[in-house]
Parts: sequence; C-alpha cells; structure tokens
Amino acid sequence: MEKEIICYYIKRLYDKKLTTMSGGNLSVKSENSVYVTPSEIDKGNLKTDDIMEVLNTGEIYGKHKVTSEFPVHKAVYEMNHDMNAILHSHTSSILGFSTAHILPKVKLLANVAYDLNGKIEIAKYADPGTKQLADETVKVLNGSNAVAILENHGLFIVDHTMEDCYDKLENLDLVCRIESNIKKIGGTPKEVTEEQIDQYKNDVENNLTRSEEDNGGYQEERKLLAELLKRLYSRGISTCKNACFSWRLKNHDILVNPDNTDVTTLKPEDLVLIHDNKYCGEKKPHRDFLFHLSIYKNHDHINNVISSCPPYAMAYACSDQEYVTRVIAECYGYLRNIEKKELKSRSEMEELLKGYFDDYHNTVLIQNYACIVTGPHPLKTYDRMEVAESTAEAIIETFPVNKPVLMDQRAVEVIQKNCGIYPEKRSN
Repeated sequence: MEKEIICYYIKRLYDKKLTTMSGGNLSVKSENSVYVTPSEIDKGNLKTDDIMEVLNTGEIYGKHKVTSEFPVHKAVYEMNHDMNAILHSHTSSILGFSTAHILPKVKLLANVAYDLNGKIEIAKYADPGTKQLADETVKVLNGSNAVAILENHGLFIVDHTMEDCYDKLENLDLVCRIESNIKKIGGTPKEVTEEQIDQYKNDVENNLTRSEEDNGGYQEERKLLAELLKRLYSRGISTCKNACFSWRLKNHDILVNPDNTDVTTLKPEDLVLIHDNKYCGEKKPHRDFLFHLSIYKNHDHINNVISSCPPYAMAYACSDQEYVTRVIAECYGYLRNIEKKELKSRSEMEELLKGYFDDYHNTVLIQNYACIVTGPHPLKTYDRMEVAESTAEAIIETFPVNKPVLMDQRAVEVIQKNCGIYPEKRSN
C-alpha cells in the first residue's frame, strides 16, 4: 500500500508540474519501516518495485539508492511521531519565495490561512543531503509546524497522510501564484484578518441535517457534474479540493460535490444529494455549500453555482486592483461587470448578495475567499468561470508588456444591445 501511495503522488506531482523529473522525494511511514523514493530515478515513471524500504533497524531494501535527502525524512519523523508522510519538492512557484528567503502570504485566502497560518517558517540554508540540512529543517518542523521553506532549495511538508501533504502543496502553490500575479498588475496584496479567519472557521462548520440514504437518482446529471469538476481541476481553475459546484434540479433537489474529497478520484455516485435542505448519505456537502444555498434561496432563476479560487482571477480578489472586463469583447458579453465584495460572515454575505445576481451580474469576487459564478445550466456556468479565468490570465500575463486598453463606449453599447442588457443595469 505505501509503495502504491508514493508512486501515485510522485507521478501526480510531476504531471502537474509541481516538481521536476529528478527533483523532490516522498516518504510514507509504516509501523516498522519508512518507504521512500529512490535517488536519480525518473519521477514521472516510478514503479512500485523502484520504491526503497528502510527498516527501523537501519537495513535498506530495494534495487536503487535511497534518496540523498533521507536523513531529513528520518529526522523529521523522529521529531513528529504522529505524522506518517513527508513531501519534499522543488515547486517552481514556491522556489521563487525560497530563493528570496521570504514566506508566501498564506493569509491571501481564508481557507489556506485556516489550514496553514502559523504553521509555516523559513529554514536556514544548508547543503543538500547533509546532516546540517536535517538539523535546520527539524528546527522548523519541530512538532508545531507543517511546512518548512528551505532557503535556496525548496520545501518540506509533513502531515498525517500523503493526501494531506499534497493538498497543502497545491494550496501553497496557489497562494504563491496569486501573490506573483498581484505583483504583475502592480497591486498591493490584501490579507485576511485574524477575526476573518475565526469567522471562516465558524462558517465552514456544516450544520445541515443528515436525512435518508441517497437513492442514486439523477445519474446523467451526476455524470456531467463530476466531469466538469474534474475539468475545473485539469484546466488549473481549482485545486483538487477547493472548488464547489452545485446544481439545483427539479423539486428543488440539489447535487453538490462532497467536502474534503479530491476531485480526481470523484465518481458520479459520490456527489451529495440535498433534499428538503438535508443531505442524503454518508458524505457531507462541500464546505462552501451553505453559501450556495443562500444564493439559491434568494435567486429563483439560478440553477448552478461554482465557487473556486482560480489563480489569475483571484489576483484581483486578493488585492486592491479591480477586475475590468471591458477589455475583451467575449469576456464582457459573457460576464458583464465583475464586482468585488468584502469577505464577511455567511449571514452578512447572504444579505449583501440578496437579489444581486441578474442579467447584468452573474459573477462576483469575494475578497480572500473565492470567485463565484452563477448560471442556468452547468455548461453555461462552467464556461463563464473558464472565460473569467482565461481573460484574467491574458490581461495579467501581458500587463508587464503593456497595460490593457479599454474598449470604447460605442463597442460596449453594441455588446450590451446584442446581449439584451442595454441600457446597463446597476446593482444596489
């Protein structure tokens, strides 16, 4: 089992460009030994018989050399007895912070701050593969931290499972990319406060009541929703767990992805059915679902809601810069105006957005929280999210070359008229 876990996640790291072919290493601890990646072997094609085993007594089994970083793994496990997985990577977005000797701003996103605030520190530089590197790393991963950013090297993450380590890596990669994108547009990062972190913690507590077992209905709808959730991930619009995609069906039943579930392994039958405001089956709905539910309650014409943290659109949600859509005709025609709202408590957000979504407003940025897209059908709603992110990417990546030029008023009025939204309607 441990060997399969390592092979699965090291290939996933490589396929998602979160490490290089030779960079990084993983280990999983069992009762009597530690299983670890070998040295100087293609990380994109590791097989289970490539994985090395180091017994607690010191004997080594396997056909390769153990990674040169194994002394760090061993030292971290000795300092963190209740942890069973370690991930070391050279993720490019995080390497920038490693070389600059600065920590990424985990408080750019409420969910990342909730998980990592106060649990990440810089480890002083030491030569790779040395006892000094192990010593410097365990000074940070000393039982209270989860992540050590190594100066001029990379990072180590320790957690209960490799799934937890990987989830943290994706979230760190995300906030690093958001911060970098903010700098490209000349923005100032805006972080959540301690009060907002506490409020987020309270709001993610799901107080929905569980009802009867899921009857397995809506099979075609489940299949489509599961496919689109996977596509959000494969297109880089979400991490493996942060997107929430819900669909209001007949009789006000709602389908939504389950909480804390990696979308790459999601099956149609895993989707949670909400009936009479109660969830059916064992799996709880995604932590964002109650926010979705408040949107449905106040907007009869909406059948789909997506909340996610795409790295380009969120550069506007986590900074002092406004996302102006009047630069690309398709984006303005699809999304109209994208406004930004301050992150507040769930009840305050419900009141703030009551009646907000109309023909002129289908997308909103919640500062330090998510990009929210609504629509009448999953494909239309998904497309809006994709257009929002691809447009933000186009603007941000070109910004260092030249600032975007807004479409003139005549062009705007033609789009408004063609889309049936002329004259422009204003939100309250």
